[in-house]
Amino acid sequence: MNNINPADPDKFKGINIVRARAGLSLPTDELNIINTPTPDAFIDALLAERARELCGEGQRRWDLLRLGRLKATMAKVSVTVDDSHLLFPIPQSEQDTNPNLK
Repeated sequence: MNNINPADPDKFKGINIVRARAGLSLPTDELNIINTPTPDAFIDALLAERARELCGEGQRRWDLLRLGRLKATMAKVSVTVDDSHLLFPIPQSEQDTNPNLK
């Protein structure tokens, strides 16, 4: 929803429902267009919520990779991520089938 229409206030509903269910949110703490005004601020809030909700499930790295934020996030904690760690290797069987793959 954020990518299609950043001004759509419905994009906050899912996050606010999860926060309310977990008992983490008062009505004054709900995310909305006022306290999360830009698409990037929404993504930051979404990533923070997913980090809390899925903290033991190993999803954070995949979220950061998918959104192109892994290198910047890891740099904040003084960890350098090489570009070679941003993609999966091409399986050898595929390389054998198609010599144009590198």
